[in-house]
Amino acid sequence: MTRTAPATSSPKENHERIDNPHEAGGILNEMAITEAGSKLEESIDLATRILLSKHNHQGYWVGELQGDSILESEYILMKFILG
Repeated sequence: MTRTAPATSSPKENHERIDNPHEAGGILNEMAITEAGSKLEESIDLATRILLSKHNHQGYWVGELQGDSILESEYILMKFILG
């Protein structure tokens, strides 16, 4: 019975590495990067406007208070372990 040695080349060796996505053939190009930057700026502006709309003129923030139930469950576990 003859056994063959496993292949020594990895799948990465079969693909060319692209260090600069701006090179020809790269997925990203200058227009896509500019468009992504523009969308990012729009998103930041929208988030800022929404956040500031919840700020009361007297200096406090207005919004729904949400609790974290993990804190209570950790306290109960600690009490159980410590007795």
